[in-house]
Amino acid sequence: MSLYEILLNIARGMPGSNIILGRPGIRTLVAYGVLLTGCIFIMRLLSRVEKEAEKKSIDTVGENESSPEKRKISYVGKLLFLTGFYILSIFLLLPDPVKGLDAWFLDVGQGDGILLRAEEACVLVDGGSSSKKSLGEYTLSPCLKSLGISVIDYAFVSHGDLDHLSGVKYLLESCEDIQIKNLYLPYHGRG
Repeated sequence: MSLYEILLNIARGMPGSNIILGRPGIRTLVAYGVLLTGCIFIMRLLSRVEKEAEKKSIDTVGENESSPEKRKISYVGKLLFLTGFYILSIFLLLPDPVKGLDAWFLDVGQGDGILLRAEEACVLVDGGSSSKKSLGEYTLSPCLKSLGISVIDYAFVSHGDLDHLSGVKYLLESCEDIQIKNLYLPYHGRG
């Protein structure tokens, strides 16, 4: 178990180990299902053809003439096919770009949370609550991930009360999946 945990920690540190794709629509899920079914069908077909070729070589000569090199090529071919399927799946599941302005008013309880998205930028205005514990972990972060947002270009905190910054604080300190590029805070003593 310890070795497994060490390997997972190494994999987590690799670039691209966590890709936030958002929540796909029904058309995307159907297309992914068709693609996955086709992949499984092709893999089974390749296995069946490989077994038949091996059986024919045994029947004609009386001994197995398929060399380990041919099996390696078959294995490498399958591995390349699965790698191509994996890459195609990622491109299929990428979130659609935002057209125009997309505004989300988050239910944060006592506090504010406004998310604005456009083609060029993602803006978070406040994002805190004094009535909901762990707002960042259980509300803000899942909302951003379901929308496919891994980078917030601008985060604005209107004033320093907890009900306006607790979620932003969580994103900055504890959330490794979502990055805030620019943080704007109010001038101390004004507001």
